[in-house]
Amino acid sequence: MSLGRLLLLVVGGLVSLGLLVVAADVWILPWLVHQQSEVLVPELGGMDRSSAERELVRVGLTMVVGEEIFDQEQPIGVVLEQSPPALSAVRAGRPVRVVLSKGEAVVQVPDVVGLSLRQSELLLLREGLRVGRVSRSYDPLGTVGVVAQRPHAGSERQRGAAVDLLLREGSERIHHRMPDLIGQSLVRVRDALTRAGFEVRKVTYRSTSDAVPGTILDQWPPAGSRIPAGGSIELVASNRG
Repeated sequence: MSLGRLLLLVVGGLVSLGLLVVAADVWILPWLVHQQSEVLVPELGGMDRSSAERELVRVGLTMVVGEEIFDQEQPIGVVLEQSPPALSAVRAGRPVRVVLSKGEAVVQVPDVVGLSLRQSELLLLREGLRVGRVSRSYDPLGTVGVVAQRPHAGSERQRGAAVDLLLREGSERIHHRMPDLIGQSLVRVRDALTRAGFEVRKVTYRSTSDAVPGTILDQWPPAGSRIPAGGSIELVASNRG
């Protein structure tokens, strides 16, 4: 091989090596760096806020709280949603947006003092609450109706919570012993209770194949309890399904 051809081969090799170095610097190395800077987003659903934040920091990400919404199942501060979703490949340092639970929705307790028991019940139901224990006092000269409530008006409670009432009546009523109504005809019992001055406040029907339709299956107050004259009664009757 001649010296000129040898020099030509050496120069060509050096040029090729240089091109490889340039290509590695321009394309290959940045691609490798990019690949190494990506991480997988962890699953955050069900974690509390501090645990989710620690998990993101561990893999090189940050957390941003997008919003907080009421949720009937998850307690306050638990992650409900995330973006990007779990197992997404993202650049290190990228923020992950989460939606946190505010817990069960709360409502403001209305003022029922001065209302009748029925009015109080309707107002509480409209606000997502219910009547709890009802205590009675008697004062022929006092104002008739609800005279106290617990919790007090303006306080916040979760939906479905009970409000206890103190009800004042004009004079103490005669009490009767509640009879056993189970197994009797709903029509006859309802007529008899109405004629006696009682209020059949609610009748619920339950499908069953073990009783004649219209037969009483359950009652409230239970048999044997004392109920004031004019008091309200709830019944459950059969409805063959």
